[in-house]
Amino acid sequence: MSVQNVNDATETLLYSLNGLSKESVSPFDGLGQEILYGAAVTPLFAFPYRQACGGIKAFYNGGRGNRISAWNTYWDTIKQQKAHLKDNSSLWQTMKNREYYNRIDKFGKEFIPQQAELEYTEFSKLSRKKQAKYNYGMQRKSYYSEVQKLINEAKTKKLKGAELKAQLGKIKEAYAKAQLAEHNAITNGQLKPVTRRGKVSRYLKTKSGYYKVRGKYLNAATKAGKTGKLLRGASRAVKVAGKGNALFAVILGLLEIKDIKSAYACDKAEKEKKNYMSNRGNRQLAKSGTKVATGILGYAGGAAAAGAIAGSVFPGLGNVAGAIIGFVGGCIGGAIASWGAGKIWNACDGGKDTYGKSEAELYAEANIQKQKKEIAKSGKAQDELLAEASELLTDDENNFLGDEEQLEAFELLVNEHNKREKIKAEKSAQSEDLREEANAIRQSFGIYTA
Repeated sequence: MSVQNVNDATETLLYSLNGLSKESVSPFDGLGQEILYGAAVTPLFAFPYRQACGGIKAFYNGGRGNRISAWNTYWDTIKQQKAHLKDNSSLWQTMKNREYYNRIDKFGKEFIPQQAELEYTEFSKLSRKKQAKYNYGMQRKSYYSEVQKLINEAKTKKLKGAELKAQLGKIKEAYAKAQLAEHNAITNGQLKPVTRRGKVSRYLKTKSGYYKVRGKYLNAATKAGKTGKLLRGASRAVKVAGKGNALFAVILGLLEIKDIKSAYACDKAEKEKKNYMSNRGNRQLAKSGTKVATGILGYAGGAAAAGAIAGSVFPGLGNVAGAIIGFVGGCIGGAIASWGAGKIWNACDGGKDTYGKSEAELYAEANIQKQKKEIAKSGKAQDELLAEASELLTDDENNFLGDEEQLEAFELLVNEHNKREKIKAEKSAQSEDLREEANAIRQSFGIYTA
């Protein structure tokens, strides 16, 4: 934006001195850099550590002279588990078979509770606390026995094609029923948490009404028809996005803490001025909550969609590459969701572009508008602003460090300063001429001045 007058120049330099930008931050700004760095870290979380550890264990257990063959046998066994999925007559069907199998495998490894069974002798050696935790885990696992049975059946019978697809549908229905059964056991007291953290969590979820809402959702998900299928699909979509959702939520939340604290600091400053109507802290809390929530949902949806596409179209990519594609899709999904939320927020805020800026920034902008009016009336105030801007925007060698707009503003105020100095000099010269003329008149009448 071109700087046209003193008001524009004053506003531009005030923004610079307060470290503000006139442009709202877009959710797509920095997306490329976020993807670049995040995709580099994602493989650390997606690497098949369990399988790799199994291969290393097989290698060392193979004994001298047999380690290489043991390593190869281990990986050949894993390959054979999916060998039946190949359809020699249709590459597309092979891809679909692998996608169905991967979904079923994910239910077994990630969705249902993981609790290894112990022999009585091993169990008896545990402390009471660990025995209670073990029994709690086994009780949770019992609700998913039908799901595990169907998963094992799909693998042992080496199902494929329409049969594998139908089995996946049965697993989804059984999983929804198992979730509801576990939920009911928690709410009626049959399944009681044994850790302090679990007890606190149960108390908060009960008091907040979380269990009531979740119960209705889970109950609807067990029903036949489109609604039940949609809810089962939504539940899976969030889970497919991975445990990274929690990490993603924590990261987003941490990024918002600074803005929330700054907004409440603005309210405190206003109260000291006897303005008790300032509510920027609560507004920022709502805004930050909206950003985190939409970011998580967008990330989950984007990651799930991208992961599904990667698994269906490029099944040979493997865990690591598939996870990277899921991460990229998640970032894009999060940005799109945040963009949509911003549009709704701004529409509710009278069309003002407030979503992309923190409440502390908006507070600073409001103060800038007040300062701008006061500075425009005073040449002295303009000179003081110019001096502050000079310290910020020039180095020791008097090189200008700002952008083109800041330079225009700086030069305009310098020109205004020079005009005022010139006018002062002219007025001073005129005053001196008048003084000399007055003295000459006095002298002509014999009146002398010191």
